[in-house]
Formats: sequence, C-alpha cells, structure tokens
Amino acid sequence: MALMIAEEHRGYKNVKIYLFRTSWDEAEEAEVHWSELVQDYDQRSKSGQADSRVAVMELFIPEEIEQLKIWFRTRRQTEVKAYNVKLPLSKKRPSFRGGQPGHLSDFIIFSEERDYDLPCEVWGYYNLKTSEGGEE
Repeated sequence: MALMIAEEHRGYKNVKIYLFRTSWDEAEEAEVHWSELVQDYDQRSKSGQADSRVAVMELFIPEEIEQLKIWFRTRRQTEVKAYNVKLPLSKKRPSFRGGQPGHLSDFIIFSEERDYDLPCEVWGYYNLKTSEGGEE
C-alpha cells in the first residue's frame, strides 16, 4: 500500500491520502493466484469476492512504488511511504475505489494531471475526519 501526507488539503493539515491503482489489463488479472492472495477464496464462486479481487489489483508492486516515489517527489515535492500489506487479504476487505465520496472524503485523480507519465492510472482516497483542523 502507498500513502502520502499532504501538508494541507481543503483547509486541513496532514491529510493522509491512500494511493491505489485504478487500471490493469485482463491478462494481468488472469495471472493472479487468487487463493494465495484472498483468504478463503472460492474459485467456483466469484460472487461476494469481487471487491477483494479489486483490492488486490489496486496494490502496487515494488517497481511501481519506486516510480510513485520519484513522480511525487519531483512533481509535488511530496514523499510517498510504502507499507507492506499482510496477505492473504480478507475476502471482506473493501477496495479503495469502492469508497464513498462525501463532505469530508473524496478521490484525487492524479492520473488526469498534466504531464502524468506513470504506467498505470493512480488515484488517491482521503478522509478529512482523520486530519487536523479545517472549518466545517
């Protein structure tokens, strides 16, 4: 998992923005050994497991993490921190893109920024409830 801290966003300080992939090709998804990455994965029944499959595909591989670090350091003067994710994921784990934007939470679509050149689409999800300050 990748995380960046925005010094200020929408009047709040130290905003945690969770970075995730939003695109991948079908061939990449077809190569995944789901039973190793999703707890109690049932190959015969895909129902109820779709969100945990998306949660797996949203994760970055080490090479992508390094690219993210460089991109955010040079484009936004922001450091990205990487965290190991304990696998297998719970089959009930929600995906980030399944998050609900609202008054204090939303997505940032980094891949739509000018001069974006990373190999995959990257979005960020934040919830201002866990940040400092701001005006309601």
